[in-house]
Amino acid sequence: MNLQNRISLICLAISIVATITSCKKCVETVPASAPKCYEKFLGNYHVTDLQSGEEYEMSITHMQGIDDFGDRIDSLLMSNFANKFDVRFRFNCGIPPEYISWGHHFGIADFQGNHWALYSNNGGVVPIPSKNLMLHNDSIYFEYRVSNIAFYLNENVPFEECIDCVQLAVKQH
Repeated sequence: MNLQNRISLICLAISIVATITSCKKCVETVPASAPKCYEKFLGNYHVTDLQSGEEYEMSITHMQGIDDFGDRIDSLLMSNFANKFDVRFRFNCGIPPEYISWGHHFGIADFQGNHWALYSNNGGVVPIPSKNLMLHNDSIYFEYRVSNIAFYLNENVPFEECIDCVQLAVKQH
């Protein structure tokens, strides 16, 4: 091997080493997945009953399950709702996404084992503006009805009913 070939090989080796050491590792960026529609509701809340002034703590968590047809479903659990219930309901991502519709629960037991009819005042299928609405991404304005009229005699408890209950839940960060 002559001198010119040796010099060419040395230059080639130096350029390869310089290229390898100066290359930055290619980092593939994976786009963040879009948050699930229910995620904005998850968290711990400080709740104020706007009629009585009573205050309490509530949390909303996600639960996953399988329906009768074998399809995956998303549910939310409101723990300590109205300071007396744990309410679990199927959550369907809908329009508009800031509404939380938790439906009707006839015969739901409170923490003392007494039964109630509990209804979300969201106007049925189509949400009524301002009812059960997420405000400013950190508060939920709840309107609901609760009554023990169908159960109080059998359970030997006083009759109680609230037709237009209103509560404001503020997410704790």
